[in-house]
Amino acid sequence: NQYDEEIIDTRGNKKKKWTCKDPDHYRDCENYLAGLVIALDLQSQLFDEMNVANLEKEINESAKEKTEDNTVLRPEEIPDNFMGKFNDEMGKQGW
Repeated sequence: NQYDEEIIDTRGNKKKKWTCKDPDHYRDCENYLAGLVIALDLQSQLFDEMNVANLEKEINESAKEKTEDNTVLRPEEIPDNFMGKFNDEMGKQGW
């Protein structure tokens, strides 16, 4: 069972939290992925060493670009509740 659970934080704000209580979640994901591979006819690409190497290269380059681009948060990208989360965490640690 996966669903959005409504919780109330320490400041009384309502928040949604993604909840997963099904131990078979990962097995289900693998089954969906296997079905997708068959539906999109990706077997030939995924079981050919040359194609696998190309896919890995593309994924690594994409991950590297995202890492380089997201190293600094611009002021407009900082969440509104950032300081509230910071203060909550500091309070937990006894500061």
